[in-house]
Amino acid sequence: MRKIKSMLMAVLLSVVSILLPVSAPVFAAVGDPMTSTISVSSGFADKMDGNMEFDSHQLSPTGGTTPQYDSTGSNHTIKFGFSIEYGEISGYTLEQVTVNGVNTAFSPLGEDRYSISVAEMANYVLDFTLSGGTSSYSVIWGNPGCVDIDDDDAMIKNGYAKVIAVYDGEGNLINADQYSLPDTDHGLKNNCGLIFLRPGSQAVFEFTPIYGYQLTSVKANDIPLEAQAATNQYTFIMREGHVHFAATFTRTADVVKTNSEAVSGGSVSLGSALDGGTAQLIVSDTEVDETKLAGFNNAAGNYSISQILNIDFFNVFYKGKADSSDVWANQLHELGEEATITLEFADDVDVAHVVLVHNINDGEDFEIIKPISYDVAAHTATFRVKSFSNFAIATEVGMPNSGFVSKSDNVSFATSTISMTVFVATIISAGAWFTFRNADKK
Repeated sequence: MRKIKSMLMAVLLSVVSILLPVSAPVFAAVGDPMTSTISVSSGFADKMDGNMEFDSHQLSPTGGTTPQYDSTGSNHTIKFGFSIEYGEISGYTLEQVTVNGVNTAFSPLGEDRYSISVAEMANYVLDFTLSGGTSSYSVIWGNPGCVDIDDDDAMIKNGYAKVIAVYDGEGNLINADQYSLPDTDHGLKNNCGLIFLRPGSQAVFEFTPIYGYQLTSVKANDIPLEAQAATNQYTFIMREGHVHFAATFTRTADVVKTNSEAVSGGSVSLGSALDGGTAQLIVSDTEVDETKLAGFNNAAGNYSISQILNIDFFNVFYKGKADSSDVWANQLHELGEEATITLEFADDVDVAHVVLVHNINDGEDFEIIKPISYDVAAHTATFRVKSFSNFAIATEVGMPNSGFVSKSDNVSFATSTISMTVFVATIISAGAWFTFRNADKK
């Protein structure tokens, strides 16, 4: 009877083994090769501190797959932390940790890092509940040379941006380590800008155009930045949401402004004398005392002075809008190299014989600056000048053209043409006279 029961049990087990599928074991046997994959929920993928560990194994910033290890059948330790210094979470409290949806106890490790003990399994998905924290958001921009930003709207051309300082909502200065990534120059790395700001904080940025350009528009997510007293500096109050700058630098010409009866207009041209922005020359009539006037006359020598001018040079920067009257204007008295200035004189100035008598830095020394060219028709003369202060317009009356290059001297051209015609006619007449004389002799 017992044999029959044993045979029936064996048959039953065989049938069951055929009918039921074979299931893989949930856990590896102790000592078998094992790997585990650890990840965090999508809401925290960009908030971790980049230093996750599984036992002694260092993982990628937000987890990853461990190297192969021998199954122990016992618990393992996962360590993790949040990016609270420069990331998107600050001032938080970690309320809960779940692993694969199961509430799991956690232990603080100091320096805002934590650890959990988990049973051995192939996959772990970590999720967190935080409370009482404030969020920070990224501000990005790309200066010329940046290759790591794909957003064209965030790229800056013909100028540069950098963060100067950041203040919290109460006006306290924030250390750069709290808003900048490590190993960056206040948010700049390889010409790519990236900082993290909390809503309500105020950031001060500097936008600097290259020479020949002006900043005519600057916005952060369509919000205009406010110009400050300091040249090229703007403030931005951070709001919720990530931000990129849109800065427009526009090609802008150097200008000459006049407030003079002797000079009605002009132009200025520079090489590389300025690092950024544009040049503005202001020419105005002025008066000097008798001692200074005597110095001008003594320096002028044979030239007769008709008017004293004050010529000021400014390096100009627009205030984030296309308004040439509302600018930062930094006066320069001396340039690193000469500027070429063209002045349009009044009709009573003889541009063919004009010079500028320069009182260098308004001191004791004077110099005579002769034009490199003049244009009688346009009534202009062009000079090379390196420093700017008071100048005198002087002419050598009654003297012939002293050899200066004339771009357009219609009177001289006409006179030359008439002289050549008379000369040719004289030669022809002389030839005819000799011909007739020889004929009479025959």
